[in-house]
Amino acid sequence: MFCVRPRGDQDRQRCCVALDVCRATARARLRHCRRSSRCCIPGGAPVPFTEIAEIPEKDLHLLGYLSSAQLDVLLFLDSLAGNASDEKDFQALVEAFQPQARDLLKDAIKNRDKSDLQRLRTEIRNDAKILLERQEMAREIGRKNTQRYLSLPFIDVYVATSMRGADDFLSQQRFAKAVFEHESI
Repeated sequence: MFCVRPRGDQDRQRCCVALDVCRATARARLRHCRRSSRCCIPGGAPVPFTEIAEIPEKDLHLLGYLSSAQLDVLLFLDSLAGNASDEKDFQALVEAFQPQARDLLKDAIKNRDKSDLQRLRTEIRNDAKILLERQEMAREIGRKNTQRYLSLPFIDVYVATSMRGADDFLSQQRFAKAVFEHESI
């Protein structure tokens, strides 16, 4: 139990007591496991948590529900290209959207050849397929990691985060890694 913003001396004192209890409990559990043959941890010693599969940094954001929006943009562009008669018509369809949607669409098609709409559609579909495969792989690894973590006989640390954008996933992963791989832990 951690209090991030104690409101007064009484809250601050409760937080310090709770933190001391947590530390004492963790130390006592570790001492017990080292001495006892009936420890809840196999072999009576803490088992290093090494069974986590790494998710490539470029795919971390694919764990979040907002990553599906990338797929939606690609699939929508495919539909627009299928309904356009030529490059000029396609560009006009893209320009007809509100600024935020238009910017997403333009960003997804920049650096793409729009002169052959059939080839553009094939390229977009291939990109969507690859992105979907990466998303499924990242989420499967995430599910397995969660299953492994939650099946441990104890949980000493639980980190709750709120991640919206790709940068949030990357910064949280780097921060957690730095903390938990620090030599003092």
